[in-house]
Amino acid sequence: MFWVNGRTCKLHTDTGRTCKLHTDTGRTCKLQTDTGRTCKLQTDTGRTCKLQTDTGRTCKLQTDTGRTCKLQTDTGRTCKLQTDTGRTCKLQTDTGRTCKLQTDTGRTCKLQTDTGRTCKLQTDTGRTCKLQTDTGRTCKLQTDTGRTCKLQTDTGRTCKLQTETGRTCKLQTNIGRTCKLQTNTGKTCKLQPNTVYIRRTCKLQTDIGRTCKLQTDTRRTCKLCTERFKIFLQIKSCRSSGLRRLRLRCTLLSPWGNSSSAFNPSFSATGPSLQEQ
Repeated sequence: MFWVNGRTCKLHTDTGRTCKLHTDTGRTCKLQTDTGRTCKLQTDTGRTCKLQTDTGRTCKLQTDTGRTCKLQTDTGRTCKLQTDTGRTCKLQTDTGRTCKLQTDTGRTCKLQTDTGRTCKLQTDTGRTCKLQTDTGRTCKLQTDTGRTCKLQTDTGRTCKLQTETGRTCKLQTNIGRTCKLQTNTGKTCKLQPNTVYIRRTCKLQTDIGRTCKLQTDTRRTCKLCTERFKIFLQIKSCRSSGLRRLRLRCTLLSPWGNSSSAFNPSFSATGPSLQEQ
């Protein structure tokens, strides 16, 4: 018999009891053109794989070789990746442990390029997944290769730097309280071509926070002056970078308020180091 219009109609090439597919290599795979609820895939090599074009809730992937892999275009809650070969469906480029699909708009979708363990999705609009341009508090970085690195454009409190290679470096444009330098490669973010090192009391020239370090700082304790009428220059190992005279502008920040006064003290720099004035 070629076909029957009943409910238990078998396939033309059926050799089994539950109507196997012509090219089926699995055990319980159903017909390819089946539009029902438990229709299985034609190229399915697994046990419970569902149809590719299935729009239901438990539709499985066409190329799935695993057990619980979900569809690529699934917009549900636990959709997994198309090329998944494992049990919990990892991301295609994912080298981590629980990363979910890139285009997933669900709740626990993780980042595509994530190499860590809890990195969130770039374009995710879900509840716990944070965006690349997220201005929240726990958003993770897109290109982050570490574990707790935060977003570059984040204006939150603990946002970390995009190019950060250290552990505690904060964002350059951060207006928070402990923001560190963008070009920081270490743990305490230093100034690059600074010509005068004022040891311990100086704050950052462009700093609008309280403890932010200078962008070009190459020293650990170097800061700009913070005193209004009395300038203590505690200079140690100061490099002049070929400058003959140094002009220092003192910007008064917290804890004395936002008032500022411009000082132009002159220093003679005759060598690679200045003596303490």
